[in-house]
Amino acid sequence: MGQTNELAIIESRNSEGIVTIGEEKKICTVSENFLRMCESTELNMTFHLFIVALAGAGAAVIAMVHYLMVLSANWAYVKDACRMQKYEDIKSKEEQELHDIHSTRSKERLNAYT
Repeated sequence: MGQTNELAIIESRNSEGIVTIGEEKKICTVSENFLRMCESTELNMTFHLFIVALAGAGAAVIAMVHYLMVLSANWAYVKDACRMQKYEDIKSKEEQELHDIHSTRSKERLNAYT
């Protein structure tokens, strides 16, 4: 009777999907096709393919972050160059005005002496 209760407990655990530590449960025991698939090397290769896919996804994420960093640096460079161009334009206009004022005064001084 003790062994019958034990089997009933194990069967009720198995119906709930619980696998005990001492019990080995293989998923591929339903049919011959599943047994052949479990014994093939293709199933063992899926882990390696998963790792390769994970590494590829990680590399893609790193590449996208690098692209965004380069894009933002380029945008900052262009923005700074635009500001610098405006500054150079204003500076050259002011220098031209100062040169014009200075040359006008020089001409006025020369005319005053004559």
